[in-house]
Amino acid sequence: ALIQIQRALNRLEDTGLIVKNKQGNRIYYKANQMHPAFDDIKKALFKTVIFGDTLKAALAPIKHKILFSFIYGSMARAEESPTSDI
Repeated sequence: ALIQIQRALNRLEDTGLIVKNKQGNRIYYKANQMHPAFDDIKKALFKTVIFGDTLKAALAPIKHKILFSFIYGSMARAEESPTSDI
């Protein structure tokens, strides 16, 4: 399984979607925010996997009490940062 992950990371790096950073004996990967597809991929992930599933799971115990919900602020403007709240 590890070799499959390494191959996938190499393909993502080759396309420029991620950037590799070596520090000592560790390798860190992060999304390349300058890639032309970054914003589209980010929006798709937030709408489905990352944000949608997390929010659904968190609100599941009280979903019968929720009539409406809104996302506002930096998240709604797609200007969120690591310090943004939801």
